[in-house]
Amino acid sequence: MMKRASVTENRLNGLVLVSYASTLAGVIRRLPFTCGLLLAMLVAAILTGALTHDLTRSTSLAHLGFGLPALERREFATLLTSVVVALSPRMLAIIAFYVTLFVAPYEWVAGTRRAAVIFLATQAGGYLFTSLAAWPLGALQFGWGTYLASTRDVGASAGAFGCAGALLWYLPSGWRRPATLALAGYLAVLLLFNHHIWDVEHAIAAPLGFVLGARFRERS
Repeated sequence: MMKRASVTENRLNGLVLVSYASTLAGVIRRLPFTCGLLLAMLVAAILTGALTHDLTRSTSLAHLGFGLPALERREFATLLTSVVVALSPRMLAIIAFYVTLFVAPYEWVAGTRRAAVIFLATQAGGYLFTSLAAWPLGALQFGWGTYLASTRDVGASAGAFGCAGALLWYLPSGWRRPATLALAGYLAVLLLFNHHIWDVEHAIAAPLGFVLGARFRERS
């Protein structure tokens, strides 16, 4: 009797595992861009050591990060390498959270192609426009402008907030306005009180994603 119960339990466990595997495979098929991005971030964190250590003071940022210094040195490849890199376990967790919160649902409702376009366009736009703004600000030789002009950044958060802006067009009309105000307020508070370079990138990427998302929504 006990043997039969054990066999039945093993079969049930097997069915549960098969169900989980089937669900996971379905998610990967539906969200290949998001899953690929998260996997690339994990691999990059393992290779750089950011999965377990803080690399803020390492040379990784100078070689892999993007910013005005990279533009001046024509290190255009950093526009790509910077996307999947994080400099600490905490940074990796926060960016992975933003990707899961914004990129995944946008890919789910808009499709992989549009998600990839919105993410890449707003990620690049956030980085490039911030670098272009940093150039004249740095020439003024004041604290924040000098910081922006001399700093490199890494991470996929700009593209994630770009997808957040595009995702607003898929909300019910009654929710869109308060959600837009909430996102704008959140980004404004971070920019006003933190002044980090990534706060500028987020503040550029989100409205850019909102505009591009509107165009895509009109065509659907």
